Amino acid sequence: VGEGNLDFPETPFGLANLMGAFSNGGLEKHSIDDLRAMLQGRQVSTRFTSSGTSFGGGYQTVPQDLELQLQVAAAYLTKPGYRSEAERRWRENLVLSWPRLDQNAQTVWSTKGMRALASGDKRYGMDPDDGDAWRSFVELRHYLTPALKTGAIEIAVVGDIDEEQVIALVAKTFGALPKRDPAPTRLTSDRPVVFRQDKTPLIFTHAGEASQALAQVYWPVADVDPDTQPQEARVLAVLSAVMRLKVVEEIRETLGATYSPSANASLSSLYPGFGYVNAGAEVKPEDVDRVIAALEKIAAEMRAGEISDDELSRALTPALEALPQNATSNGYWLGLIAQAQTRPELMERSKLPAVEASIRAVTKADVVAAAQRYLTSGAQQETRVIPAPGPR
Repeated sequence: VGEGNLDFPETPFGLANLMGAFSNGGLEKHSIDDLRAMLQGRQVSTRFTSSGTSFGGGYQTVPQDLELQLQVAAAYLTKPGYRSEAERRWRENLVLSWPRLDQNAQTVWSTKGMRALASGDKRYGMDPDDGDAWRSFVELRHYLTPALKTGAIEIAVVGDIDEEQVIALVAKTFGALPKRDPAPTRLTSDRPVVFRQDKTPLIFTHAGEASQALAQVYWPVADVDPDTQPQEARVLAVLSAVMRLKVVEEIRETLGATYSPSANASLSSLYPGFGYVNAGAEVKPEDVDRVIAALEKIAAEMRAGEISDDELSRALTPALEALPQNATSNGYWLGLIAQAQTRPELMERSKLPAVEASIRAVTKADVVAAAQRYLTSGAQQETRVIPAPGPR
């Protein structure tokens, strides 16, 4: 429904976070506790939240409960409860989480590190000073009501269903609502997120185990939109898979450490320009510098074309082997048709034959060229999360 977090303004900040309490506000005539009692024994969810580009949710039900699930979801559009106790509980839980924001390296990175990587943008990470804890249902109702009342609706149903019956049930529920906008008009944010320009190392501390640290390196990818450049995105996914193989071998075998390193490519169509390739691992504090040096050595090797045919094959094989499993997965089919009306081009290239062709089209030359373009010396952002000094 609608355009999700894009429907919220920059200020007041935190309405997207408050959406986590929205469904617990119940409906006008029924509290969330009433709803749970009424739905006991039925496979029906009251979840209704927001994502970057839509409001609503994904629901797993059974054929005999499908109509009730549609009724509940539609009721959240037309008769949300906005009960104060849900807002209060959400705020209390949020405030209670603040003392734990430095409890381990991963938490510190996800809250402080990602925000620094996004040049301080509050849409990434978390800080008690953000002010989102003081958002209210009064504010949320003001901004959310127009979207729920007029926002375009797209519904996808997959599974053991009768097509005509599903059409009839949707017609009785969502189809009975007044006429709405024909389709979303925005799919990307008009407020871009900018990757950190200062390349001095980022160093944070945590208050957890003194034997725990996090060593990572990020390389920005500012010019690949996965929606409009799907093959470029595919190449970067393969690049990260090759890097993952090399990182595991280098850290485990060369350094003799039993860590579990990772490498990933993250690209955003919601915030074009904020993409990256990263690699790293949770390590002992004394190994942080060695691991970062190893990651940068691997990037240099990939830029130099040191990628074997075996490494490329091993990077491609898991993605190819997963395709037959997708053919029998409701999750795959739901993802395929979720935006079939508003974005049919995404559906076409997500079909299994198109995905397989896309994977098989990636060559070693493609991966090396991407490494030379993005894994450049001087572009990398080193990041460290180390134990804070003092007793535990």
